[in-house]
Amino acid sequence: MASKYFDKAAHKISPESKRFTELSFDLVDRIHALLENQNRTQRDLADKMGKQESEISKWLAPGHNFTLKTLIKLEIALGHPVITVSSEGEAQSPIIEAFTHSLGEQEIPYEKKGKASKKMHGSK
Repeated sequence: MASKYFDKAAHKISPESKRFTELSFDLVDRIHALLENQNRTQRDLADKMGKQESEISKWLAPGHNFTLKTLIKLEIALGHPVITVSSEGEAQSPIIEAFTHSLGEQEIPYEKKGKASKKMHGSK
């Protein structure tokens, strides 16, 4: 019975909302992976950015609507791109694009939406 209600509600969610949620999870996963790879914590990131840890915690909750300025500040603090935008060829997922541009031969575990982790290899 509950699944009928869930299915009915799920069909009412707009494609924009679904995509926003998907990218939101991807961004948070990307930032967590970068922090983990650098053996850093949210507290370390907050200190580096001159922010309260509670603000960083809000940012790293899925559903946060990042501004471009905030994403740039995060990239500078983390030392790696969080997203990239390609102006050539076919559009690709910004998160996957960020992994291939920023890591070279380095491995960073990539977890998507709490599921099993994958290893992604980047190339320059």
